[in-house]
Amino acid sequence: MPSSLRKDLKQAVSEFETAVQGELTGWFGARTPVPFRNMELDVAARCRRLQDAIVAAVLVAMVSDVDFEASTYVAAISGLSQRYGRRSDKTVKLLGGGSVRLKDLRYVKPNYRGKGKRRGRKRKRRGKKNGVGLYPALAALGIEFGVTPALGGEIVRQVADSDSVRAGRSSLARRDIDLGHKETLKLVNAFSARAVAQRNEGLEASRRRQCKSGPLKGRRVFVSTDGGRTRHRKYRPGPPKKNGHRNYDAPWQEPKLL
Repeated sequence: MPSSLRKDLKQAVSEFETAVQGELTGWFGARTPVPFRNMELDVAARCRRLQDAIVAAVLVAMVSDVDFEASTYVAAISGLSQRYGRRSDKTVKLLGGGSVRLKDLRYVKPNYRGKGKRRGRKRKRRGKKNGVGLYPALAALGIEFGVTPALGGEIVRQVADSDSVRAGRSSLARRDIDLGHKETLKLVNAFSARAVAQRNEGLEASRRRQCKSGPLKGRRVFVSTDGGRTRHRKYRPGPPKKNGHRNYDAPWQEPKLL
């Protein structure tokens, strides 16, 4: 462990202790419901700032480690889908509502070399097909979309549990978490796309596995959590239509209890 990390952590705790000592008299005088509530919220906010200071110090020490940076870089370019891009700074938002500015991080970008000539000023588009760049050190820690894993999970969970993005942001703002409407929506959509991709990968893996025995052998199974009947598509005999679709019937199918 680097000595600078111990020094930064000691300084963060010392600043927290000094701030608490300065507010302690006022907190002790909160003898009615409203002042006591405000005191409790103030303590929670100061603890979140201490939490962010500790996480920021540890994160800075991690990405500054030469061996860690080298190993993550080698892992990122091992598949030849990425190549060295540049060094740049990156701001990462933390769970307590704060942020940390990481300097001089190594960045890799999609490797388009050997994929045909590009004429003029035409450039390839970013996206799932062509790939996107990343910071290997941050990607190894699960830090993507400019937020830590804990913060990203908290934002997505809160928005999913709320009626709308606006309602989710209102709940998050009580904990000093606010990325703005566009950034929050972008983060939720990105995590949703990843969840769909993971679901599809799991589905394809299950389809490749053959059921060798039991009542489900050779059958396709639909699992429903709310019970009730479902429709089962049965194609009618005959050639397909001009648009490629085929006529089918969809009779109701009763569920089977296992």
